[in-house]
Amino acid sequence: MGNNENGSAELRPLAERMKIENFGPSMGEDGITHPVTSFTIFFQNSEDMISQMPNIWPTVESSLEDYGISCSLDMVECSMTVSTTTKTRDPDFIVKARDLTELLSLQIPLREAIRILDADVRCDFIEIGPLRQGLCAKYGINEEQFTERWKRFLGPNNTCIKNIQCLSGCYISAHGHCTVSVIGKSKGLKMVRKILVDCMRNKMHPTVHIRRIRKNNRDERELTKKLYDQGGYRSIMEAAALMKTTSDFHERISTKFVETLHQIQDSDIEAIADKFRSSESLEVHVNAEDTLCAVMRLAPPGLASKLCSPIFIKRFLEYAVENSHRKSVLTSSLSVCIEALRRNAYESQPACGSTITVKNEIVAVMLDNLGDLLNLLDVSSADNMLLTTYGRLQPPLGKHRLKIVEFISVLLTVGNQAAEKQLLHSEAISRVLDLFFKYPYNNFLHHHVENIIVSCLESRNGPLVQHVLHECDLVGKILEAEKNSTLAADCVTPTIPVNGRSPPRNGNIGHLTRISNKIIQLGNNNKEIQGYMQGNSGWTEGHTDVLLKRNAVENVSRWECGRPA
Repeated sequence: MGNNENGSAELRPLAERMKIENFGPSMGEDGITHPVTSFTIFFQNSEDMISQMPNIWPTVESSLEDYGISCSLDMVECSMTVSTTTKTRDPDFIVKARDLTELLSLQIPLREAIRILDADVRCDFIEIGPLRQGLCAKYGINEEQFTERWKRFLGPNNTCIKNIQCLSGCYISAHGHCTVSVIGKSKGLKMVRKILVDCMRNKMHPTVHIRRIRKNNRDERELTKKLYDQGGYRSIMEAAALMKTTSDFHERISTKFVETLHQIQDSDIEAIADKFRSSESLEVHVNAEDTLCAVMRLAPPGLASKLCSPIFIKRFLEYAVENSHRKSVLTSSLSVCIEALRRNAYESQPACGSTITVKNEIVAVMLDNLGDLLNLLDVSSADNMLLTTYGRLQPPLGKHRLKIVEFISVLLTVGNQAAEKQLLHSEAISRVLDLFFKYPYNNFLHHHVENIIVSCLESRNGPLVQHVLHECDLVGKILEAEKNSTLAADCVTPTIPVNGRSPPRNGNIGHLTRISNKIIQLGNNNKEIQGYMQGNSGWTEGHTDVLLKRNAVENVSRWECGRPA
């Protein structure tokens, strides 16, 4: 921590010591004229600066030269000038160079000031004096009050400001009674400014913030230990589990997780799988799911191949089907299978945009248990109920059924012919389409079903397209839903409106509009779809009377003042 009190009477605010030169054109190597930006910063004519600047300037020049920024030192006028050149790769970097000269003019040590050139490091100049935008002038703080509150911010023997530096990771330097300069990452800069402003304006003691920050850090460590004890996992487990905590904690945990990936062994993966199967805890199941999915996404190919192997996937799926009454087991197992499909699709993705394929062995293992999963989509035998704002769900869809629908959606997107054939003969598409209309307010379900329909219509498998259009009667169901666009009081469906209140509009109309537009788009290049639409008189009338008018209303480019014109 620097505390430069010498020459405070001569130190002027930064705005008075900075000069912005005129912009002028310069011809680059590419023949394009680029504007030249130049900043000049003046520093004190003191013995310390005169003896110090010539020694450190060669380092400054070499550092800025790497970024195409030219700089010059004028010891007569006591000024430093930085400007862009034709070799400047990032024109915005001139701001970093200007901040560097500002810090040097405030007698910040070069080893600290040079950090500003790093991509994630910033600086903040907090004016605290009675001039211009200083905190004293802004909040009406007299000299006596300022002295008292400033001593409180520094603390006895500078203990408070040292603690703030340690907790924020920033370098803090005070320059007379005018400016406080802070160097560090954005989160630390915000922390220091908040503490300083609260101390000056609200007379809040810095120790209040220091205790609060330490408590938050302690809570994070306790959370780490708690998850470690509950899951019985190693560092890889706690890292992945903590990736779902607070956003400011996410960056540190993600870095730790990626570093730990290179230390994982097959025995660690087996330990996670054994813990998943032996535990009854929901938290353990969720933690194991997060960890295994994260490893599949980020791990090197050698380790990921262990998780994506047919033997490993088969063990997970068979255990999930055997314990289907435990919804957390089923949901977590399907999440692992979905991630395995996506990992294989990503690794096999071709460069020329041809069809994506995955390993047939993995798909075959998943298809062996497809029938048992489809039986779980049946909602007729469930008797639980959920009250909602529009009525009641009897029964609600549930996370496990939603995850099964997502699993079917991903199976169709990988372009595996065996999967398409199995889904066609098992009538899985027809079942999920029925759920689409039975639960008109489940937007997650509508999203997955829309992906399923689009995948089928875009498929090169002709029988799959015919199945969706003819056997599933997609167009007929869309037209029927358009005629009855409000929630019907039908005891057969699981979605029941409130008695004595007008039924609301179905929440899946927007997805039906998107599906209809997709059918028209694909029909321009697919003769089978186009022929089916031309032979359906109801579709022609619906397209003219409903779809075209709705598209015109929902065309945001024609809206006025945020609403349809």
